[in-house]
Amino acid sequence: MISLLLLLLIIYLGYKLPKSMRRYWHSRHTLFSKYDEGILMDKESWYSVTPESIAEHIAQKFLEKLGSDAVVVDIMSGAGGNTIQFAKKFPLVFTVEMDPKRAYMAQHNAAIYECDNIEYIIGDCTKCINDRWKADGVFLSPPWGGPSYASKETFKMMDLKPDGDILMKIAHGISPNISCFLPRNTDEEDIKELAMKYTEDGVCEMEEHIVQNRVKTIATYFGDLIKNKD
Repeated sequence: MISLLLLLLIIYLGYKLPKSMRRYWHSRHTLFSKYDEGILMDKESWYSVTPESIAEHIAQKFLEKLGSDAVVVDIMSGAGGNTIQFAKKFPLVFTVEMDPKRAYMAQHNAAIYECDNIEYIIGDCTKCINDRWKADGVFLSPPWGGPSYASKETFKMMDLKPDGDILMKIAHGISPNISCFLPRNTDEEDIKELAMKYTEDGVCEMEEHIVQNRVKTIATYFGDLIKNKD
């Protein structure tokens, strides 16, 4: 049971957020159901963390398509929302995060969910990942450039940093089974071009995530993540 002191601290931290960020505060339990147990997030994490129900859904899809003994790499893992859900379903998860502060937050948050099967790599994914890295599946959750992405009519894969082509090349070197978490207004033609370039059959799947009767985000899937596993 949450203590009164911790409850007061949580309320205080909510009011310390800039007014423009308080709408995210009201969704804190959507981002992490165990938020009140001491979850840590920085400003960027408030609008970058995958809502827990969506992260759990994506991890479940990995499980159904790749099997329970799969090893997953979570690139640009931030505060650990997706990493935690993968760790709850797979024996080993590798997570790559460039910001040491966010890597610490992810490790702290994973401990709250009692996940101790995660290997944390702190570094730039464009430099620390090489062709010796191999796994069964890769998840990409790159920064979208802040909340301003929603004001664009179409979000281009080149707007990602690193851009979508570089990220897909890195991920494909690890595994052909890739998922990328993207804004709802992402250009579908960009995704199709990446599928043509990085898959044998040019096929990809785009999945919309609906929250409160509106499309919130999308996920793309490549390789065995869109094929029935015999």
